[in-house]
Amino acid sequence: MTRKWHSPSAAWAKMWNMPKKNETQDHKTAGFAYVAEAGVPRIAGSLYYNEVLIDAEEGYGIDRLGQNVEAHSQKLSYVSQISKERTFNYSQVQQTVHNNKLMSKVIPLVFFIIEAIILFLAMSRIIDSQRNQVGIMKALGVKNSSIMLHYMGFPVLVGIIGSILGCAAAAILFIPMIEASNARSYSLPSIEFSLSSFSVILPILFSSAFGMLACYLSGIGILREHAAQAMRPKPPKKMKKLLIERLPVIWRRISYSNKLILRNIFLHKQKAIASSAGVVVSTVLLITAFGTQTSLQRVADQIEEVNAYDLKVEYKRGAELKKAEMPTGIESSYDLSAFPVKFVKGDDHENATLTVTEKDNALIQFFDENDRPMRLVDSGVLVPKSYADHYKVAIGDTIRIQFTDPSLANKTVDMKVVQISNQYSNPSFFCSIAYLKSFGIDYNPTSMLVKAGSAADLAGVRQFFEQDRQVDTIADKDDLKESAQFILKQNSFIFILFIISAVILSFGAIYTISSINIYERNRELATLKVLGYQKRNINRLIFSENMILTTFAVMIALPISGYMYSIIIEALSSTHQQIPDQLNRVVMLVSAFLAFLLTTLSSLLLRRKVARINMIESLKSIE
Repeated sequence: MTRKWHSPSAAWAKMWNMPKKNETQDHKTAGFAYVAEAGVPRIAGSLYYNEVLIDAEEGYGIDRLGQNVEAHSQKLSYVSQISKERTFNYSQVQQTVHNNKLMSKVIPLVFFIIEAIILFLAMSRIIDSQRNQVGIMKALGVKNSSIMLHYMGFPVLVGIIGSILGCAAAAILFIPMIEASNARSYSLPSIEFSLSSFSVILPILFSSAFGMLACYLSGIGILREHAAQAMRPKPPKKMKKLLIERLPVIWRRISYSNKLILRNIFLHKQKAIASSAGVVVSTVLLITAFGTQTSLQRVADQIEEVNAYDLKVEYKRGAELKKAEMPTGIESSYDLSAFPVKFVKGDDHENATLTVTEKDNALIQFFDENDRPMRLVDSGVLVPKSYADHYKVAIGDTIRIQFTDPSLANKTVDMKVVQISNQYSNPSFFCSIAYLKSFGIDYNPTSMLVKAGSAADLAGVRQFFEQDRQVDTIADKDDLKESAQFILKQNSFIFILFIISAVILSFGAIYTISSINIYERNRELATLKVLGYQKRNINRLIFSENMILTTFAVMIALPISGYMYSIIIEALSSTHQQIPDQLNRVVMLVSAFLAFLLTTLSSLLLRRKVARINMIESLKSIE
């Protein structure tokens, strides 16, 4: 009998248990057949049920309900019960929801910040270019608030149009991709992905709010000026000597082009900082996305590293393992038993699994916190690092474990922590058979791990277990690989989308900032042209300045990305999922290289703008 906390169908259905040879069935090739109650006797000869689904009342204790069910089932052929939270499919879905829920909150916020930076720079250019018009409106008595609202219409309009186009792109492109990604792992016909009115209105409100804030920050300066001052051309900025200029030995050796670059950067410090901030945020996004994707790959890889067996044979409840009847072709085999337990600490009760096996089991590998191999011992329990981190458990502590199997009557024992291991996927407590028996608990193995002598022997060994009626499920290396790929499938899509969006926004930020820089320096660049500066030298001037800003941004982004990555990993991790918390140097180098590549690409695309500068109009612009 099974207790699952969802409402059963109004019409009773008979579930025929076909031979299940894998832990997770492929929904495209396997499934359940539902037959009406009246049709069962014609097929099976009689009507009987072997499973009951129970929907608990709101607020009713699940454990108490389970005890009542067990008490009323003593005269029946009662076997076992399991809650919804302990089912494999429910836990996997919950894990995916937990991961994607966090990213759905973090990613939009970061993208809106980048949007605000780009709009701030764009509005600064627009308002500066129309300072004469602003001065005229002030002279005519137009209020500052009315002038500000006039210019705020631009970012609001951009936000509305951009949000509508984004929602349309999501409906046409991204939602079908999410549905396809979901269909590869789940068969959930009742799940529909659609855009609600709330999903459309919220981006419009946020993008408009960030745009209005950017407009306010970029326009408040000119609105504080008097009307007569605003109608005059913007006076050139005063600049003090740079620190490096005070060192003649160094300053004399710097080329004229590099002096121009340094002077321009420090003359427009505000825009240089905003430019660098856009690149910093984009680089942090790239490093965090690449790092998290690499960590998920490490989680998937460990599944195959930890499990060295060829077959995992799960026996039906009550079956006896007879090693004496094993077929030929088996190199080694070890039995084990998994107990459903609760980890108890204070008022916290966490569902967990205690796996008991032979101390010298060589088909399950254990790794400590530094990824060094280790073995089980008879003096204590091995604790997953995910539980140790969450509940602040250290080696030498004593933890309380409550056995929830009905046959053990909720027996509670205190176990000594002797080891802490990295278990990235499906973490479990482990102990030896001798340590379990020290608490007066019998060891009845329910599973067997088998390693075949050769690939040729594996088919015969598997066939032997498939013919054994006591066998419930058989899992092999292909199932391990599928389990590993399942983790990547459920999480990789959102991070790939994250990376693509970060690249697009990073390029947009760099290109927009560089375009504004060229516009504001039209007179200076035209002067250089008149003085005989060659086109390639002017292009090199802009390119070098962008590279300096990008280098500065990357240097700032590296430590920030480490902090952001640790926050993301901490939020994604739970007691049932551990994610490696160390950034790979390769990831950081690739992200930095990508930032420089985007800067180079934007500089190449900006060459046309430099070539189109009209020298006469630019030089006469002030007059």
